[in-house]
Amino acid sequence: MPVADLIIRDATVLTMNASFDVLPHHDVTVNGQAIAAVTPTRPAQDSDGGARKVLDGRGLILMPGLVNAHTHLGMSFFKGTAAAADLFDWLDWTGRHQKKMGPEDAYWSVMLAAAEMIRAGITTFADMFFNQEATAAAIADTGLRACLGEGIMEPFGEAGREAVDAQIDGAIRFIEKCQGMAGGRISAWLAPHSLYACSERTIARVMEAANALGAPVQIHLSETIKEVEDSLAQHGRRPPERMEELGILEHRVLAAHCVHLSPSDIDILDRPTFGVAHNPGSNLKLQSGLAPLMQLVERQMAVGLGTDGNGSEDTLDILKAVYLASVMHPWTRELRPAHTVLAMATREGARAVGLEDEIGTVEVGKKADLILLDLGHHPRTTPLNNPFYNLAFTARGDDVVTTIVDGKVLMEDRVITSLDEAEVLRQAQTCSDQILGGDSL
Repeated sequence: MPVADLIIRDATVLTMNASFDVLPHHDVTVNGQAIAAVTPTRPAQDSDGGARKVLDGRGLILMPGLVNAHTHLGMSFFKGTAAAADLFDWLDWTGRHQKKMGPEDAYWSVMLAAAEMIRAGITTFADMFFNQEATAAAIADTGLRACLGEGIMEPFGEAGREAVDAQIDGAIRFIEKCQGMAGGRISAWLAPHSLYACSERTIARVMEAANALGAPVQIHLSETIKEVEDSLAQHGRRPPERMEELGILEHRVLAAHCVHLSPSDIDILDRPTFGVAHNPGSNLKLQSGLAPLMQLVERQMAVGLGTDGNGSEDTLDILKAVYLASVMHPWTRELRPAHTVLAMATREGARAVGLEDEIGTVEVGKKADLILLDLGHHPRTTPLNNPFYNLAFTARGDDVVTTIVDGKVLMEDRVITSLDEAEVLRQAQTCSDQILGGDSL
């Protein structure tokens, strides 16, 4: 009998499958990068079988790693710098500081974000920003799984960006260099910022690259009323209509925010290759509005959950986003908000980023991207009456005790093993002091 690489013993397994099956007192066996077995717990001498590593799951929740479907990790230095900010004023302010950031700053910003995500149980994330080769290097070092897009946007003046053709060329080089890095944990995307920040000529060039490279697309969409009104005034079309006309929807697309969608917009976007990244915290802080979430879920399109960047939402805690998404919308009981939103943070998030065959549920053959949470030893989470309700309404990221990606333990018993956390904090503070100098909006 082959020796298992890892066995997690006697946990309560939330499979996060379509039936939301809960398996008390179960073992999960991992061989290599994949889940090899999910079985009822047996006596240790019968089940461990000389496993190379055994983790004790007694009293813990085991579930798929969380998926953060929209981030800007290069903005990790911008947490706690703004309040009551309009999106476009905030973009202008952050742009003036972003142009001071070089690849080394980006690397330490991403390392800081990686430490935060590992602690919060986020095993996969989608990111669109600049200096993405540095991001890929940091993620290769930390062990996380990532969908990365090099940002493309116009105008480029205040943000210190190079001419847009050079940006596109750089994005193509990024894909050619970084696609499949880190043993396949990194996938490379194209990332035009938005329709309002990219001309039709630019979008045409991006679509040419998407066709040539077979690359998926990340973009911001219908985030504010202003964006929709400007699109109608300038083009006579709402943003989703323009996306269809410009050929963007012929590709796999992950669209962030999607706050101001009409019923006809939703009909246009409702296809299996379209993913929404819902960002409740950022939408609230930047006063963008309330997305029509109940009209988006349980369709062909996938709806994932995101935090947005640290500048606009301040933390990368997806369980915080789960809470907000579960309580701020006018849900009906039939839609089961706790279950639905936790699915957004796991299997539906995986579907939104095109990784549903690899991650998002605890089942044999899937990647061993797993987390363990302790909900039984804190007044905030006790009593544990319903694990889905407790996760949605009482849990926080720091209830995660162990984080595993590709079968590799990145954090065990709240100790991060895949990076030097003290050094990351020191370097991040130094870089932030140089870039921001204590400035805030």
